[in-house]
Amino acid sequence: MHTQAPEQMRCLFIVARDQPALWHSLRRGFARDKAVGIFLDRRGEERRQRHEAHAGERRRAERRQPVSVDKDLRYRSFVILYQQQSAR
Repeated sequence: MHTQAPEQMRCLFIVARDQPALWHSLRRGFARDKAVGIFLDRRGEERRQRHEAHAGERRRAERRQPVSVDKDLRYRSFVILYQQQSAR
């Protein structure tokens, strides 16, 4: 009988770029926890801009979550997102 592997939840912290001390602290605190990812928001004000048309979408599915990270980071030092992952 084949049983399906349980799904695991991964916790992702996105820390505002003006909070590098918090980012370092979280990385030290969660260094051994493989289910936690700590990221410093490195995006600039404007995202990439292309002046020429691009080819069709290559991704099979949308990866972004319907979460307003930009808005939340303006008011908070960090945002926590949860990501389902299949255990292997």
